Amino acid sequence: MKSVLCTIFPGFEEIEAVAPIDILRRAGVKVATASLSGDETVAGRSGIKIVCDTTLPRAEVDSFDAIFIPGGPGVYNNLDNAELLSLVKKFRAEKKLIAAICAAPLILDKAKVLGGAGVAIHPSAEKFLDAKAQTVRVASEDSIITSRGAGTAIEFALKIVEELCGAESAKKIAESICF
Repeated sequence: MKSVLCTIFPGFEEIEAVAPIDILRRAGVKVATASLSGDETVAGRSGIKIVCDTTLPRAEVDSFDAIFIPGGPGVYNNLDNAELLSLVKKFRAEKKLIAAICAAPLILDKAKVLGGAGVAIHPSAEKFLDAKAQTVRVASEDSIITSRGAGTAIEFALKIVEELCGAESAKKIAESICF
């Protein structure tokens, strides 16, 4: 069974976290949520609270096939989160899948894992990536998947499923949810 670690921080975008978690679980992927705040209960940008499975320091990070970082205004408070940046670098070095949506690709840029890859990112954050920013809904290159925002969350999640479980699995889920 494939597994994904989803990082959750105060101010995360709820749709960008919950929709992919749901889609991944429908595909049979084990998803563990890990709080970056130290508290297992974390409030998103709209005040919706998620009770995480663990905190990042307690997560058994070596057991995951991928890391997924939702966006939201809380991203900007985590651009210098040494533990998160180190984890992203570790996943990159191990050639594991890295997925980030909305402003979260800024964390990948800060961790210096993007290389020359084109990046889908929220329009409000494009200016920080200069030439790397693309206006596509979802970008996928070299084991990195990025997406623009809440409106692309399902498409983004289906791309992660495709990478982890195959195109047929992603197609079945897309059909089952009328996507």
